[in-house]
Amino acid sequence: MKNSMAEKNRTITEAEIIEYFINFLKKQGYRIQKEVPNMGQNVDVAATRGRWITFFEVKTKDWKRAIKQCNAHSLVADYIYIVIATVSVSDLFYGKAKDLGIGIVHFKKKRKNCELVLKARRNYGVWCPQQRHLRKNMEEIEYVS
Repeated sequence: MKNSMAEKNRTITEAEIIEYFINFLKKQGYRIQKEVPNMGQNVDVAATRGRWITFFEVKTKDWKRAIKQCNAHSLVADYIYIVIATVSVSDLFYGKAKDLGIGIVHFKKKRKNCELVLKARRNYGVWCPQQRHLRKNMEEIEYVS
């Protein structure tokens, strides 16, 4: 009984969320890479489907930090999402993400599943030379199988 209670109250790590999230993306036909370098920082998950590059920042709680990280991603990613593992998605977070065109995926710890809460808008501010550089770098990174 104590073990199940301890497991229930245990904090889930970003790495664990990423593994569940990767399965969520695979079902949608994405090719996935983890920890992709981008302009001096790493993107938690980069996914491609067709010609589109989508970046995902995964957080257990700090959505404000994730939004700051997403600023650099706007130069190269066609779509940008934050995967958040909070109990709920606050109205403040939702509003800020919507204003910026950032999508939200809510990871539900209890069920260990992901739910699309807000679809990202296509980013038309992509800097094409930098995106080509990113694509070339991504060719050297192994996809998650």
